[in-house]
Amino acid sequence: GIPWPLSILRCNRGLNEMPPGGCLRVSLSDRDAKDNLTALLTAMENYTFRLEENEAGFTLHIRRGIDSPSC
Repeated sequence: GIPWPLSILRCNRGLNEMPPGGCLRVSLSDRDAKDNLTALLTAMENYTFRLEENEAGFTLHIRRGIDSPSC
C-alpha cells in the first residue's frame, strides 16, 4: 500500500541495514515498483534476488552476499 517511490526508498534502507547473508522479503502489488526495484537490484553488487508472481502481485526474496544461498 506504499506508493512506489517510497517503497523503493524503504527497501533500500532495509538493504543497507541487512547483515551479510541476510534475507529480505518484499511484497509488491505495483508492476512499476517491481520493475524499478529489480533494475536497482540488478545494478547493485553483492545482492541476489528471486522473483515470484502471485495473485497479490509479486514477492522479491533478496539476499545480501552473492555467495549466500537464496532465501
